[in-house]
Amino acid sequence: MKKLLIAAAVAVLGATSAQAADIAARPFTKTPASSWSGFYVGGNLGASFSDAKPSNSIACGAAGVADYICSTGDPASLANAPAVVNSLVGSSSNSNVIGGVHAGYNQQAGLIVYGGEIDVGYFNFGTSQLGRGVYPESGGGGAGLAGDSFVAATSVSSDVLATLRGRLGYLISPNLLGYATGGLAIGRVKTANSFVDSHTDGNPFSGNGFGERTETKVGWTVGAGLEYAFARNWSMRAEYMYLDLGSSSVNTLITNQNHGGEQTPFNTSVDLTAHLVRAGVSYKFQ
Repeated sequence: MKKLLIAAAVAVLGATSAQAADIAARPFTKTPASSWSGFYVGGNLGASFSDAKPSNSIACGAAGVADYICSTGDPASLANAPAVVNSLVGSSSNSNVIGGVHAGYNQQAGLIVYGGEIDVGYFNFGTSQLGRGVYPESGGGGAGLAGDSFVAATSVSSDVLATLRGRLGYLISPNLLGYATGGLAIGRVKTANSFVDSHTDGNPFSGNGFGERTETKVGWTVGAGLEYAFARNWSMRAEYMYLDLGSSSVNTLITNQNHGGEQTPFNTSVDLTAHLVRAGVSYKFQ
């Protein structure tokens, strides 16, 4: 019996030693990181902090031309133009919730990831100005405006925004990508202004005008972000972008039929910029 127990112990120890030697002989292999290459789609949600810098002007007619609000031929009437323009007040900036969808392609080369992306979303931007006042002078051609009141208004809005961008990133870790991005920003911008006064001369008409213009503006955008691959086909991101859609304008003719249809141009020009902060989730196809 004693010899049998000794033989069994030797067998167990021999097997254990063989297993340990086998484990020690196996080389350590690091789990390979998932590739970032491939097409992907996703959605995003965030906030925009936008600014529209409005510039308003009243164009007075040349000397010898009967203009409604003001004329260079009647120097005293020139005071009416700044009275209207300076009356316009209102916030030029706002913040809104934004959201949209995106799609793109990445190509990984070592620790570098590059590609392109397009996104389309709801921009939800809008600001306005309102002005009220009284004409200080009689107006161009002796229109007799002094003391009559007026109301002027402007607005700018944009509801749809798209970007077409390149992306260039560096893998901070196998699953964490830091990237810079930049390209085109495309937005639909509507600019409007309006004007009405109380100068009727006892007739049904007063000075008035309304103009509206919708344009598709192509500007630029630049930004940066972090993207984390939390599963084989899924990643989440946080990013910041600055965009500039350039200038939009509308020109309205203020007209009074009581004075033979005399007109004065009322122009509103707006430069629209925005800061975007967004979070998103993407699915990468195999």
